[in-house]
Amino acid sequence: MASSKSAKRNNAKQKSQQQRTEHHNTKAAHKETHHLPKVGTPENDAYRLKRSREDVVDFGLFRGSKGPWPTILAILVAVIVAISFIGWFLIT
Repeated sequence: MASSKSAKRNNAKQKSQQQRTEHHNTKAAHKETHHLPKVGTPENDAYRLKRSREDVVDFGLFRGSKGPWPTILAILVAVIVAISFIGWFLIT
C-alpha cells in the first residue's frame, strides 16, 4: 500500500492508464486508415482520376443501407404528382 502522496498519485495514473488501454482494446474494430498520396505526384493524379470516375459512376444511386424509406417516399411522391396531374387534366 502506498503511503506517500506521490506514490498514490503514480498508482492512480497507472490504474487510469490501464483502464484506458482496456477500453481501447475492447472497442469495435477500427476502420483501416487509407493514407493519401502526396500532392503533385503521379500517384495523386491516379488517385484523383479514380475517385472522380467513381463519383461519376455512382452519381444518383441510393445506398442499400438506408432501408425501405427512400423507396416508399419516392412512390408516395409519384402517386401525389400523378393524382394532381390527373385532377388538373380533368379540371381544364
